[in-house]
Amino acid sequence: MMREVRIPNSQGGMDDTQTQELIVSLLNNGYVRAVMSENGLDESVIRANPWKMKTWLDHFAPCISCNGLTGCRQAIRGYFDNPVYDGVLQIEKKACRFEREKLKERSHLSCFLINDMPQDLFTVTFSRINLKGESAEYADLWQTCVSAAMEEKGLYLCGPMGTGKTYLAACAANYYAMHDRKVCFVHYPSFTRRITSMVKTGEYDREVERMGYCDLLVLDDIGAEQVSEWNRDSILLPVLSRRYDNHLTTWFTSNEDMNTLKEHFMMTRGGNMERMKAERLIERIENMSEMKTLLGEDRRKTRI
Repeated sequence: MMREVRIPNSQGGMDDTQTQELIVSLLNNGYVRAVMSENGLDESVIRANPWKMKTWLDHFAPCISCNGLTGCRQAIRGYFDNPVYDGVLQIEKKACRFEREKLKERSHLSCFLINDMPQDLFTVTFSRINLKGESAEYADLWQTCVSAAMEEKGLYLCGPMGTGKTYLAACAANYYAMHDRKVCFVHYPSFTRRITSMVKTGEYDREVERMGYCDLLVLDDIGAEQVSEWNRDSILLPVLSRRYDNHLTTWFTSNEDMNTLKEHFMMTRGGNMERMKAERLIERIENMSEMKTLLGEDRRKTRI
């Protein structure tokens, strides 16, 4: 994004004395000297464009005392005006160090083929979880999750709402992505709602293909969706079977244990009870993942 700063030749009526004073002030300014050095601007550029450089310095001023993106006062958060010279002094937008750090920290997200993760989980990792004060049971579960991610083993994390299931699954997803592995993090209830419109656009086939062949598939909140014969028998089971046959890692999070999940899959939206199909699906999940239960307080109130 580049724009040329244009100031009237009259310099707003300023006389030569004021212009010369401005040039001296600019050349003695530490921030101007820094940008001159970084961008290869020599003094002649400053002398030829003092009022343009003053405009730049005025726009840059909020960055001088900035402590982070949350307090950014620029028009585009994380980006400041940067003077460059290629025969004409121009201004381009450049990411500040805080924005560059954020972009670097999130660079792994390009490995997500589907990403339904909440944004506040984009950078979570196992190593950042503070185990101080946690129960021995939680510490053991944390170690199980770390080992499963490293050894490419499937897990089925179940338990009450807010116990940290999605958080741990997001850590696993980010671990894979940070190692350049392809990931699909699918909030399953949302997926079953949007899949109908995907059939009309052709995105359905691509989405299901990604889920079937990515290195790690996380099915988040499975058991909270409305079951239909179509999404159970024609989507979920084939995806899981494909992954099972190809030895691909799958994680699940759910408020349901295997028994209540089976009951959930028995009843379709049409009111039909189909025990055999539900049992077949549960058997597939059990064969490709190990069930672990999370208990305790709602961690969304006291974030990990």
